[in-house]
Amino acid sequence: MAWEICIKKRLNYLKLYKLPLTGILDLTVSSKDDETTKFVLEGSTFSLFYIKNGILVTSPLDGKILDGITRKIILNLAKSQNIMCQQTHFTLQELYDADDAFICSTTKPVLRVSAINQK
Repeated sequence: MAWEICIKKRLNYLKLYKLPLTGILDLTVSSKDDETTKFVLEGSTFSLFYIKNGILVTSPLDGKILDGITRKIILNLAKSQNIMCQQTHFTLQELYDADDAFICSTTKPVLRVSAINQK
């Protein structure tokens, strides 16, 4: 099953949009079935989280992203500290409007996002 998700992820990279970030390589963006609203998923080598009004937000595990080890640890730590977590689709505008954002990866430390498209 995990290899199927990995293959889906790689195929998605071929057809999805890439958005450059300052100091970070890219974000992968997908669209819902109606093709009108674009949603941020993750980076090619990292999971993305943002914080808005004290709520930790990240993309859901709906077959489009991998359940990374560090992502899972962050969600478990947040839960243990009674931090509200929401796994939902979100737009680039919602990411722009976030109070804070960070990325995580198994091979890199957790890094704060300081700018997105120079914003």
